[in-house]
Amino acid sequence: MEIITLKFDNSEKRELKIEKGQGQQQIEIEQSTWLKKYSSKFGIGEFLIIEFSKHNIKVKEKAKKTWVDKLHRAQTRLGEMETLLSEGKWEKVLETSRKIWDTFKLYKENTKLKEEFKELFDKNNYSDSGLEDFIKSIWHIHDFASKFIHDNDKKGESLNPMPQPQKEDAYFMYLWTMGFIKI
Repeated sequence: MEIITLKFDNSEKRELKIEKGQGQQQIEIEQSTWLKKYSSKFGIGEFLIIEFSKHNIKVKEKAKKTWVDKLHRAQTRLGEMETLLSEGKWEKVLETSRKIWDTFKLYKENTKLKEEFKELFDKNNYSDSGLEDFIKSIWHIHDFASKFIHDNDKKGESLNPMPQPQKEDAYFMYLWTMGFIKI
C-alpha cells in the first residue's frame, strides 16, 4: 500500500492511501466527483457546483451597435478573467472586471446611451424604478471593484490597509459580471 501525503494551503496534511498493483495505472477523478466526494474528507471544504454556458452570450436583435460592441468587448474580457482565475491572479481578475463595469457605467450626461440600455431591457418587463436600481447597481459594483485597485477612496482619503483581493472576491466578481452580461 502506498501512502500519498497531500499538503493544502492551510499547511494541514492529509493522507490518501492507495493500494498499488503491478505496473502503473493513472487514476483520473472528475472534478465534480472530487468536489462532491473527496474535498470535504481532505478538509478542503464543501462545494456547490454552478454551471454557466461560457461563450454563448447572445446580443438581442434590437441592440444598437454601441451595445453590441460593448457586449463583445465584455465577452473578451470575461475570457481574460477565466484565464486569470485559473492562474490564481485575483487582483488581475478584479482589474479586468472593473474594465467591464467601466464600459457599462451609464453616465448621467449620456441620456442617449441610457435610453438605448432601457430599450434592451424592455422585454424583461423591468419597471422604471427597477431599471434605475439596476443602473445604480452597475455603479456600485464598479466602485466595489475599484476598492482593490485605487489607493484612495472617492474623497481622496487613504484606504489603510490596502485591501488584498482574495479568491472569493475574484470569483464573486466573475460570477456577478457573467450574470450581468447574460441578462
